[in-house]
Amino acid sequence: MKFLERNSLVYLVFICSLLALVFVNVWQQTKVKEIGYEVGRLKERSEDLENENMKLKLKIDELKSPKRVEEIAVKELGMIVARPEDIVVFRK
Repeated sequence: MKFLERNSLVYLVFICSLLALVFVNVWQQTKVKEIGYEVGRLKERSEDLENENMKLKLKIDELKSPKRVEEIAVKELGMIVARPEDIVVFRK
């Protein structure tokens, strides 16, 4: 009788261990898929941000262009281009 009880206990431990391994394996595969999807989303987000960054850099270059600055100076601030005779140079 003790042999059967011991055998049953061994089988029970074996089956519980096997079920635990199956559970861990399924959980691990699920996590790997979730992380894979997250990596894909992050790569896409990174590409979107890089594109937006490039557009913003182009916009900065456009806003800083000498032609645009001159246009604003003339049209909005009423400035004019100095004639050579209007320029005064001070020397030490």
